[in-house]
Amino acid sequence: MRPTTTLAATLIALLLAACATPAHHAPSTPPHRTVPGTVVSFYFAETPLQELPPCLAMRSPAERAAHRYVRISTPRLRQLQSTVAEWPDGVQLVLNQPVDVWPENCAAGQLGRLARVLPTQP
Repeated sequence: MRPTTTLAATLIALLLAACATPAHHAPSTPPHRTVPGTVVSFYFAETPLQELPPCLAMRSPAERAAHRYVRISTPRLRQLQSTVAEWPDGVQLVLNQPVDVWPENCAAGQLGRLARVLPTQP
């Protein structure tokens, strides 16, 4: 092979290898997009066990006492669904507060995550 052909083949191989490198430095993203929702109820340490949804009832009393939780109604495909998420410290929420949430299946023991609080509409 001629030196120019070898050089061109080497450069092409390097470029292809760079394209095939896994993106381990790419920012991590949630498994799905956030959905808009509305805060419809609050759960505190004092909430009776029989009034808790499954994802909270299965947690220890100590864990429930250490956190606050909210139920968020999320409209999907012409019906309302809901998810339960931890209410982070320092975040102000009121009933009917619009939020974005990463919903999860509470019946399967999974908590959703509050993505952001949206401004209330007057």
